[in-house]
Amino acid sequence: MFKRLILGSFPVFLLLVCISCSKDKVIQYDVLVQKGDSLFMQKKYRDARDYYVQANELNLNIHYASDKIHIIDSILVENNKRAKYDFVIHEANKLFDNGDLKAAQKAFTNALRIRPKDSLSLERLEDIKFLLAQKPETPHLDS
Repeated sequence: MFKRLILGSFPVFLLLVCISCSKDKVIQYDVLVQKGDSLFMQKKYRDARDYYVQANELNLNIHYASDKIHIIDSILVENNKRAKYDFVIHEANKLFDNGDLKAAQKAFTNALRIRPKDSLSLERLEDIKFLLAQKPETPHLDS
């Protein structure tokens, strides 16, 4: 990335990139991007994204805001994936600890759909397979 050069209160780099743009639009873009950057650094990604979208909508043909939007979208997808995984793995561990091995097996399998190479899920599935093999089959009684 590049750093901003500020001459007085006017962002010089934006003027150079966008020669045909009005000074007011360039300043508005810079203010929106600065607010977005500040929120991004605080990990307030959804709020930061809103500012970058507003900056991008000014159509100055500057890719900084749209690049940040793509980065934030990736972060939000990963955070959502992590939250889903954390929920599923928590439930799977509870089921395992309570001895509900079949339900735990299903839950750990679901965790692997989120994180295919998850070592915890793989290990727990092996443990479950071993434990289920140790349990004697319950005979079915025909009435």
